Amino acid sequence: MKIRRVLASLLASVFVSLVSPAASAQAPTVPMQTPRYLEGEWRFVADMQNHRARSMLCWRPSLTLTGNNLGVMWFVRMPDKSWKGWSWASPSVGDAVCSIRGLPGYADAFFDQTDLNEKALSCVAATPPIALKNGLLETDPMQPMLATMIDPTALVQALSFAGWQAAPELSTLMSESRAICINIRPIDDLLNAVEYRTLNDLQEVTPADLIRCRSGWWPCEGCDYSYTNATGTSPWVLVSSLCIAEVLRCHYSRDATAVSNAGGTESLLCFSCTANGTVVNGKMTNSEVVTPCSLGCPAVPTGAGTFVP
Repeated sequence: MKIRRVLASLLASVFVSLVSPAASAQAPTVPMQTPRYLEGEWRFVADMQNHRARSMLCWRPSLTLTGNNLGVMWFVRMPDKSWKGWSWASPSVGDAVCSIRGLPGYADAFFDQTDLNEKALSCVAATPPIALKNGLLETDPMQPMLATMIDPTALVQALSFAGWQAAPELSTLMSESRAICINIRPIDDLLNAVEYRTLNDLQEVTPADLIRCRSGWWPCEGCDYSYTNATGTSPWVLVSSLCIAEVLRCHYSRDATAVSNAGGTESLLCFSCTANGTVVNGKMTNSEVVTPCSLGCPAVPTGAGTFVP
């Protein structure tokens, strides 16, 4: 009982000190630490400036990586509200923060993250980041092949699983060309969601300020679209061809329109779903497989193809 009375007395003293005006006036001002978020194995933290996220740092434990996987990524918000990505060959988050702070205008980046400050101190020489394209380093030898593909997502995902210099999950989101909701790329949508979570937890936004909408991401289900009555508006064009083991894969594309049908759950925290029956512009894609490669690609593919908004 004596121990309980002592604890109760201590708690009472702490409570009085917290609510006392005099005590509050003397308390030092400590900046609120920007919260972090987890998505799978990835850690996300925003670099806040003027109530906006000017950049975003993403990293995951090195033990969760395979081979030469990229373990640290840095995204900067572009004027059009998309996010441009960079990475480093080293999976050290301390080296990454040290590198970022060496760039013009980012000397104070992530200054409120105590552990990142400590890790950055061990950086001997800042290594400049390398820009990312289609989820891989811009200097990656696979870039020419990705440039010939209509949708490089499957290849980027396979490279990530094999231990290539790709970031698990995030590289796939970067390479996915299909817009999920209102022409927002998957990677942009995820980072916008993290920014909103940050602002929400810092009590700097109201629900009407939400700038993202994606099925499956907090805090709303979002809009799922299907398309009917796809109609080609231009001739088929052979976009790329690739011969592997005497199998020729030919990819085609043409301009097209289709009628959209929205499903899913709308929310005040989301953009409104596009009305059913809206005609949208996009592409129709198709592919053919030819054996042997010497036969070449046919002039046009068979079948109607797949509509991509």
